[in-house]
Amino acid sequence: MRVRRLAVAGLLPVTWLILLAGPALAGPNGALTVAPPTAPVGAKVTLTYSAPYAPDQCSPGTVQFSFDGKAIGQKQIPGTPQHCTATVIYTIPASAACGGNHAFKAVFIDNSQNKDTRTAGFIVTCATKSPTPKPTKASPTPTKTLRTQAPATPTPSASVKPSPTRVPTRTATATPAAVPTGAPTFGPPPSQQDTGGGSSAPWLIGGGLLALAGIGAGVGLLAPRGASKPVVATVVAVGLLGGGALAALPTLTAQPDPAIRSSYVTGAGCSLSDLPIFGGYHAYDTRPTLKHFHPDSTSWSSAPEGSRNEEGDTLPGGPSYTLCLRVGREVPHTVRDKSVAGSAPAGAVSCQSGESLLSGGFYYPWGIEGFVGTHPEAPVRWAAATAPEGADDPPISGHVYALCAELPDGVHTYATSTAGSAGATATARCFPGDAVLGGGWSGRSIRGSHPVDGGWAAELGEAGSAYALCYKPSRAFGLHASYVRTASGSGDVDVAASCDGDDAVIGAGWTGGHGWDSLRHFEPGDHGWSVNLVQADGTEASAYVLCARPYVKP
Repeated sequence: MRVRRLAVAGLLPVTWLILLAGPALAGPNGALTVAPPTAPVGAKVTLTYSAPYAPDQCSPGTVQFSFDGKAIGQKQIPGTPQHCTATVIYTIPASAACGGNHAFKAVFIDNSQNKDTRTAGFIVTCATKSPTPKPTKASPTPTKTLRTQAPATPTPSASVKPSPTRVPTRTATATPAAVPTGAPTFGPPPSQQDTGGGSSAPWLIGGGLLALAGIGAGVGLLAPRGASKPVVATVVAVGLLGGGALAALPTLTAQPDPAIRSSYVTGAGCSLSDLPIFGGYHAYDTRPTLKHFHPDSTSWSSAPEGSRNEEGDTLPGGPSYTLCLRVGREVPHTVRDKSVAGSAPAGAVSCQSGESLLSGGFYYPWGIEGFVGTHPEAPVRWAAATAPEGADDPPISGHVYALCAELPDGVHTYATSTAGSAGATATARCFPGDAVLGGGWSGRSIRGSHPVDGGWAAELGEAGSAYALCYKPSRAFGLHASYVRTASGSGDVDVAASCDGDDAVIGAGWTGGHGWDSLRHFEPGDHGWSVNLVQADGTEASAYVLCARPYVKP
């Protein structure tokens, strides 16, 4: 009898837990996304709430949106939706204070009166968005002022952006994003020190001694021996000038601090002064849903979204990674973006006068099936395009992004392109002596996009183009000529390529599979990059990593 009472008593807490948890488990477990996650007052942002229901379970349902506790709109989920989503576009009010103490909220009420409340933090930047300048038409043939030698075949389709005027821009000051679940806790290394050069004291001492020698020779030796005053003055002047030149020699011959010193990978965000040049992701699902791949103020946005299994449970999406460039001097930079309509989701965003393009990307809330391109474009802008949203979907917008920076001492980047036919490999080349910084492609059924020495290649399933983003190596920029390392293997295991020694990692690419959505893992490896294809069944995959030797050793 005592055993039976104990058994019943032991079940009571479990029963209460089940009763209490029941309503929570029955309700939805949705997600709220804000694009872009940072914006100035007056800018438009897109709010999207997604519920993990089958389409026939969403309706009727209502989503109520608010900003800082103030209602901004309500959306009814359609009767026969293709996706359980609701979207509104909101303009950041002038009353919103600068900083990150803001939040969007979405409250979803389903047909069983279950409620799901989701919030998303938001950062209001402290400057109004600058207007995007109209791009100038690029000359297909380089001029004499651009390069002293004609480009190799195929002919690059862009020229260096001439811009003597520097327009100061705001260096990003946003708070780094939180480390995603499952991501390694990478962090930036300590600032590196330049190991070259030496003390200037010997030159100062030598210059002083030479000046004293000139004064001593003129005043102490020649004057007492009856030398004329012009001769004495000349000897003293030569000593003083020679001594001054010797003392100033280290300053006159000193090399400038490089803009780029090294690279590192983080699972959160770069240090505020560093550059989020590239990114990657690790999808837990068998087929990732990558809707965004672009730079943000201090990080790279590339986390894949999870899908639902046969039981309707939401699967985890996986962590994202940011590849940062450690800067050795002030490099003002900003991420510029442009909204594109879901009915015609192709566009480009330009850097401003005095800025160079470093990278770019896209955000398409409806996904990238039938994806047709993301690439640099002349003169200094990033372009992206995909298939339009579904005809039955609610109106929604996408975004194109560009990472722009004021590089030192007149250093600029430029884009080149080359078209190719179906089944071909198109390769865009930089000008002779220049190096590749990144690249991209346009065209459907892409089979690969990757760096090559001195350019960028695209493996085309249908007719398309390859694009290369190039720079001129210099100490002011901080990078010697870049180079490529590659590795191949079975696509259903991680294939990794690594840079030499402590050289900087500045980009990556791949071949294999059936488009970008074939990539399950596209992430940093052991000082390089790793690729893993979806359901490759032994199909060969290749990983490419773009490396560069810094002028300053880490």
